[in-house]
Amino acid sequence: MKYLEPRISYKNFEPKNKVKQIVLSRIGRIKRLSPCGAFIDFMVDRTEEGYSGSLKVVSPTGTFASKRSDDSFTCLISNIEKEVKSQIDTWKKNRFKSFSKVS
Repeated sequence: MKYLEPRISYKNFEPKNKVKQIVLSRIGRIKRLSPCGAFIDFMVDRTEEGYSGSLKVVSPTGTFASKRSDDSFTCLISNIEKEVKSQIDTWKKNRFKSFSKVS
């Protein structure tokens, strides 16, 4: 199955290349864990308080999402990644439970 390229957008700032590489790396890790056919949408907005961001993984099996704010971009992306990974891990642990009840 063909994977769609993630949509990444930055509002009210243009990050340095190093920051863009960090974002691509973390999104790549999430993409490898995501269900087949998933689309990833990542957005960060620079605010007066720091940063506000959201990550949404949309797949045929469900949607995994996180929305956070932080004064540190690094903390923001780390927390968003952890939350979405946790949701995907929970889905992976539970996705076949309904099949085992049939047996």
